[in-house]
Amino acid sequence: VRAQTYTLLQKPELAEADYRQAVALDPARPEAPMALARFYQAQGKTGEALATIEKLLAQQPDHLPAVRLAVMLRMGSSDPAQIQQGKTLLEQSLAAHPEDVELRLFRVFALLSEGTQPAIVAATGILEKITQDHPESAEAWRLLGQLALQQGQPGKGIDLVLRGLVSSPTNRNLLLLKAQCEGFRTPSLAIPTLNTLRQLYPRDAEIILSLARVHLASGSPEQAAALLEQELAVCPDADRRRLTIALWEARYQQGDREKALQQLDTLYAEQPQDPLPLLTQARLLQKDQKGKELLAKAAQWQDRFPQGAELLLAITSDLQLASAAENSQTAEQLLRLILSKTPDQAAALERLAMLLNSQNRIDESVELYRTILKQTPDNVIAMNNLAWILSENQEKYQEALALAQQGLQLRPDYLDLRDTRGVIYSRLGEHEKAVLDFQKCIELYPAQSPGIVGSYLHLGRALAALGQTAEALANLRQALDLNQTNGGLSPEDAAAAEQLVITLSQGN
Repeated sequence: VRAQTYTLLQKPELAEADYRQAVALDPARPEAPMALARFYQAQGKTGEALATIEKLLAQQPDHLPAVRLAVMLRMGSSDPAQIQQGKTLLEQSLAAHPEDVELRLFRVFALLSEGTQPAIVAATGILEKITQDHPESAEAWRLLGQLALQQGQPGKGIDLVLRGLVSSPTNRNLLLLKAQCEGFRTPSLAIPTLNTLRQLYPRDAEIILSLARVHLASGSPEQAAALLEQELAVCPDADRRRLTIALWEARYQQGDREKALQQLDTLYAEQPQDPLPLLTQARLLQKDQKGKELLAKAAQWQDRFPQGAELLLAITSDLQLASAAENSQTAEQLLRLILSKTPDQAAALERLAMLLNSQNRIDESVELYRTILKQTPDNVIAMNNLAWILSENQEKYQEALALAQQGLQLRPDYLDLRDTRGVIYSRLGEHEKAVLDFQKCIELYPAQSPGIVGSYLHLGRALAALGQTAEALANLRQALDLNQTNGGLSPEDAAAAEQLVITLSQGN
């Protein structure tokens, strides 16, 4: 109990000492090592948490809470070997405890991490079975609703959430998902649910910030500001900084731009290690296409934190998603700023190569991708992008094919690269091989993925080249239909697909 109290008082060293002493006093009882492992997990010390759990499991291998925590820690790791060990432990544990809801949910997470349509279908089946057997499982209902929302079905998502709320009428996560589904197309529709959440969970910063964001997205910054001012008068100290930053974002959108930027500067100066004020400023400046001011802020951050490239990369990601030419130019300057201090920064090199390719600066992009592959020879994303450029922009089909083959040996499940190889096969006139690659992509791509749209188009073209007109038309029409809802085709590809449909339909 004292360790828990020290944790609340933000004295982790004293808390750890008490937890460790509790374990030493009675090592046969699982409660203390479980508490110590969870403490390490909360502190971000995954290695220590795993070591503690492994000691417990060596003594009590059937202790189910410890098994669950071990699976969670391993599968949440960034180490592929740890993830595989977690999956193996999960399968062994499910064989011994097939009805355990938490283990079945871990199985769902493992399937969803695969990102393929068969895995999504299997995960959905498990979740549906859990909700039948255990309708009180709010997490299963939430995951089902989240999948529906990700598939562009907010109405179905709301229906699933409402069914979950029957057993858990005040469940925070279900109500938050309900608000997401309601605001999927019209943000203001989420406001009543978020107001209900605010009443159920007063002083919950995440709920307050979600409601403020909805007001901003709905074009009502004054309501966002009023809400945040009201909460700042009573909020805990731990939430004051985030709410204050959100307030000045709202004030900026109300028109008080200069003062808002000054206040965000002040908040940044108070805690320069906290990136949130800078990220907020970057988002506002990007929206107003003020590239010079944004670059100045980024340079200031980099001078203070030369190794803090992740923050600047996050800013460039937002810029590259924007369509304005000035934002694209600012993104390039920002990426070159990162590389001026850390020239081997792989993520910055990849972003810059993609940006240059999008600007049709092909030779510069190819040179960068070759540099990336010299530094990281197993970088399959760079292999895919370079293979595509070599094939589609430089007509170097044999080199492109060799690169794609190399990447697929490393990652046979990388569907984008399999699609790229299919396109290269088509360019080489090997349409039968191309068809097999495209069919595999369509089988495995998630149904709502933009990638599947391109594979339908490419399959249609390959089938047309083989003289299989009916099958070609079916796939081309499917590509055009999906493009209307999912996107995935450039305007040029969509126009070419429509023309090919006309040509094939006329028998030319």
